[in-house]
Amino acid sequence: MRYAKVPSRERAVLRAIAANGERTRTRDVEHGNGFPTHAIQPLLASLTRRGLIYHPERGVVAFTTPLFGAFLRRQTD
Repeated sequence: MRYAKVPSRERAVLRAIAANGERTRTRDVEHGNGFPTHAIQPLLASLTRRGLIYHPERGVVAFTTPLFGAFLRRQTD
């Protein structure tokens, strides 16, 4: 699974997105979880290159796999 190969900082970003559902505003990921703006953008870009998230519209990120957010919310690692 691709998720198993994701570094811990990127996993934290994925969990932050999942906490808001299957799609969320980038601003909510930044402010609600303590990620500074300058640090979150490279992490989002890396997750986009890995094919785990995409930007359906400006300022919004979503998972590429349906119900991936629900899967992450069930994980306890």
